[in-house]
Amino acid sequence: MAKELAAVRPCTKPWTESTRKGAGSMGRLRNEPIPADDQQVTMESAFAGPAKIAARMGSLDVRRIAEADPDEFVALCATPPAVHRYPGSMAGRIQGVARAVLDSYDGDVTRLWTDGDPDGATVLRRLKALPGFGDQKARIFLALLGK
Repeated sequence: MAKELAAVRPCTKPWTESTRKGAGSMGRLRNEPIPADDQQVTMESAFAGPAKIAARMGSLDVRRIAEADPDEFVALCATPPAVHRYPGSMAGRIQGVARAVLDSYDGDVTRLWTDGDPDGATVLRRLKALPGFGDQKARIFLALLGK
């Protein structure tokens, strides 16, 4: 799966009905740019979110994110350029993950893949336990960690 994921190029055009119909096979995915999480944003834009948050907060501190006032954090995420196409819902998701990392790993996200010298299956299980991480997102993130 890692080789298949490495071959997927970032989206350079909107998700259209024709690309949606053809996106069912990995062969199609290897040859057609796709949007990140079907949200009509480029992968570059999606991965720029943490940098935007860090710049606006002065750092990317899990505890500060988890404990931030939800309304203020939504405003921070919505400030142009917004962190996400839907900044309100994404702000809640980001804070949910930050709270889970704070509660389970004392705010140290690296412990997801370092505590107890875990194998891939253990890291995958830990990722899937995070709010908003289904099987596909957890597998993609695990593949990125493996690179």
